[in-house]
Amino acid sequence: MPETSTPTPERRAIERDDRRKHSRSGRRTTDPHVNWRRVAWLFAAYAIYLSVRSLPSTVWSFFNSENTPTAG
Repeated sequence: MPETSTPTPERRAIERDDRRKHSRSGRRTTDPHVNWRRVAWLFAAYAIYLSVRSLPSTVWSFFNSENTPTAG
């Protein structure tokens, strides 16, 4: 049977003289990227939010415990 398909061009063409610069392993451009600095800022902001949210009850309990008469 005669070969009817056209041969594929050489993979190691002259345009790609150094294959080390074009690695096929590792991170691809379509892979999701995690910005760890942004994650740290979000965690810090959430911690500040929780501490500010509980601040009124902390202040209230501080002043309330100071005004209670001691038994004696």
